[in-house]
Formats: sequence, structure tokens, C-alpha cells
Amino acid sequence: TIEGGMVVTDDFDFYQLMLSLRSHGWSRDLAPSVKEKLQQEHEIDNFRNFYTFYWPGFNFRSTDLQAFIGRNQLGRMDEIVSTRAFNHKVYADGLGDFWTQTSKTQVLSSFAFGTAVKNRSEVADVLRSEGIESRPLICGNLARHPFWLKSNPPSDLPIADFVHDFGMYLPNHAELTQTDVEKVIKVFSSIAIPYSPKSNALG
Repeated sequence: TIEGGMVVTDDFDFYQLMLSLRSHGWSRDLAPSVKEKLQQEHEIDNFRNFYTFYWPGFNFRSTDLQAFIGRNQLGRMDEIVSTRAFNHKVYADGLGDFWTQTSKTQVLSSFAFGTAVKNRSEVADVLRSEGIESRPLICGNLARHPFWLKSNPPSDLPIADFVHDFGMYLPNHAELTQTDVEKVIKVFSSIAIPYSPKSNALG
């Protein structure tokens, strides 16, 4: 079995909980009615919901098959790294007014281009209408996620809050061409309003 193991139940609510717990505690695999109820209960918008954790879950998904595929991918590693690094530079050059992550490493092989915008949900909707995927910049401030707030008070974490409220990822992978990246830049720039941590007194 690709992900291993099995839970058998005739209890709908327990089934939904198990679906969430096997994958980090998020709601991606849940019934639409359950997902919508969780979002409304915790006031999570559609964009943020992609990386919102409602329970402290697990990641029961790595297998020998996936390891075999990964080992074979090592043969393409240099090509993949080179393409991702090139795409990242195209993004950085084309989006000079936007914040992004930096690194002292010689080659920055990012799996996505992280940036920050004031109107994130609006930007995500426009990108989606053009067939371009975007995501939250991982999970932002974990201290603001439902699973944490159930037993802990809110925490003052300004950098994490900056990422939580304004961070987003643009696509970057080895199959993207320079033309593809330039299209993303064009669509993104047509609607996105830059947001920098400096404007939030974070330095």
C-alpha cells in the first residue's frame, strides 16, 4: 500500500479526523462540508486554508517506492538545480520592487519564489484565472493556527506574522521555461501591491 496502514470505521466524523491527521492536520482531503465548517469556525480564507493546520497531525506518506523514484531523480539533480536557480534569478530581476528571500549560497535552487503582497487573495484569484498556481509562503505563524490556539494564547511574533499575512509563493520547477516565468511575472505585476517587512518596522 503506497502510504501503508489502514483505519476502518463507520463513523463519519472519526473518518474525517483520520484523513486530516494522516496529512499534517490540514483539511485538503476532507469532505467539502467539513472543510467549509472548519474555515468558517476559525475564519480562514481559501488561500490561507491550503496551509492551515486544524489538528497536530502527522506525515504518513513516505514509502520505498517514493524513495526509489527520488534516488533516480538524483541523476537529473544538476539539471533541476540549474533550471530552478535560473528561474529564481528571472523572478528576482523581474520583480525588483517586491520583497523576496535571499541567500549567501552561490546557487539558490528554490522550489518556489517567495514574495510578499498586500492584496494576496486578490493576486491568487487573478493568477488562478490565468492557470497559474500560487500558495501561501508555507504556514506563516504556527502560533495562529487552530491547533495551537486551542491550548495556547496568541503570541507576538512579528516576522512570522509578516509571512502569515502577506507571504506567497510563485511557481518554480525544472519544467518551467523562461517564457513561462515571464508570463507569471507579467500577470502577477498587473495586480500585486508590494509589501515589505521594512514598511512594518521589522528592519
